[in-house]
Formats: sequence, structure tokens, C-alpha cells
Amino acid sequence: MDIANIDAKERFIKTVFRVGLVIAGSLVSSFGIVAFLESHKMLTTGVAGLAMLTSYFIPINAGVLIIVFNIPLFILAWKKIDINFCIYSIVGVVSLSLMMVLFERLGTTYAHVENPLLAAIFGGIMCGGGTGIVMRARGSHGGTDILAIILRQKTSISIGMIGFYLNFAIVVVLMLKYGLESGLLTIFAQYISAKSLDYVVTGFNTAKSLIIISDKPDEIADYIMNKMYRGVTVLQGRGGYTGAEKKVLWCVVTTSQLARIKAAVKKIDPNGFMIISDASEIIGEGFYQIPF
Repeated sequence: MDIANIDAKERFIKTVFRVGLVIAGSLVSSFGIVAFLESHKMLTTGVAGLAMLTSYFIPINAGVLIIVFNIPLFILAWKKIDINFCIYSIVGVVSLSLMMVLFERLGTTYAHVENPLLAAIFGGIMCGGGTGIVMRARGSHGGTDILAIILRQKTSISIGMIGFYLNFAIVVVLMLKYGLESGLLTIFAQYISAKSLDYVVTGFNTAKSLIIISDKPDEIADYIMNKMYRGVTVLQGRGGYTGAEKKVLWCVVTTSQLARIKAAVKKIDPNGFMIISDASEIIGEGFYQIPF
């Protein structure tokens, strides 16, 4: 088999995997919408939420309205992002719409939750988590997801929170129709959804940033580089009290590697000083790259 055939096979497998992720994410989101949010007159975020709100006023299935409302936004996505993103987003929107129609026809009484607060929590988790899965495949569920991604590229604000802010006007209309309680529950569900989305998209990219001050910096650096296979930056420092010159080590490691490095530092230099802080959205070799 020549190299061209191997490359074509790899691209095909990658495409199938991405389409599978998009469909799986749409399945999760659609079930969360139909089973938990619609039954309590709550809304998800974005154009899907606008479609749900419209369906509360006129007898048209929300899944059908999602496709209609997304047409102009797909044109924007094609111009502002790229054609591949647009194609996977079309798959996301169509699969989300079809699954919503399917779940509504099959009924979800077996998953109905009487407590509206629980419905908001689990509906938000499933909606945001499902959309996050779709975005990890570099697709979207259209609507304000597209606007959020474009704004993220310009502002670096998280996708979930941009979507949350863009939905305020829709929630106000919902409050006028179904009252304050329904609106407040929707805000809560959308906040949970935004956090779930951000965790799925960026949560796996979190790591730990380490600053290590030790009398045995070379031994510690050698362990991190040759045992943990992580890069180390050596900074030149000076003690404020003693005036002594010291090497300061700085590195970023995964959470799973942290315990072993802490144990190694303690063993190599029991008096070593280490600062550990959270790091997110790491851009570079060895870490998952956020697709947008």
C-alpha cells in the first residue's frame, strides 16, 4: 500500500471519528433539551433556545426551527471561520434537530424529573457537555455557538460564557411568557450548560504550573526531563535576604504527573521550595490543543 493510500485511509478514519463525536454530542444535548428543559418550559442556549422559545408560541417543532434559524449563521461561519467547520456544524445542527424530533415523538416520560431545579442542573450538564463534545470535533450546534467562536478568536473569552451573555434577551421574553421562576431556572440551567461546555472543551487541557527553588536544581531538572519527559525552563534568581544566586526551575506538567514530581523533589531536596498553581489552555507540544 503506497503512502497516498495510507494517508487517504487515515483521513477517512479521522473524518468518521469526528462525525461520530458530533452525532454523539448531539444525542446527549438533544436528550437533555427534550427530557429535562422542555418539560419545565426552560431554554437551552443559542439558536436552539430561540427555537424552543418560538415553539412555545407557535405549534412548530423546535428541531425544525433550529435548521431554519441557522441558515444565515452558516453563511457567516463559512466566511469567518472555514468550510470544514461549517460542514461539521451542519452535521451537528441536523443531527441535533432530528434527534430532538425523535425524542419528542418517542416520549421521555421515563426520564421525567418533577423537581425543576434538578431538571435545570441535569439539563444544563447534558446540553453543555454535548455541545462541548461537538466542539472537540471542531464542529458546533450552530447559532450563537458560531458567534461565540468568532468572538473568542478576537477576545479569548471562554466560548461558554460568551454564549451565556448572548442569551439574555431570549430569557427576558421567556420570563414575560411563563413568569420569573421559569426565567431564573433557565438562567441557572444556561450557566450550568456554559460551565459544562467550557470544562469539556478546555477542562482536559488543564495542567499544573510549577516553580521550584532548590539547592539541587540540576538533579530535579534531570528527573523532570528524563523521567517525566517534560521541558524545564531554568531562570536565574537571587535571594532577597541572602543575596545568593540561585537557579529557579519553571515547568508545566499534567495533573497525573504532579504527585510523582512532588515526591521526587522531596526526595532529592527535602528543603526545596515549590509553588504549584493551576494552568489552563496550554498551547504547545505535549498538550491537547483547543480547536478554536
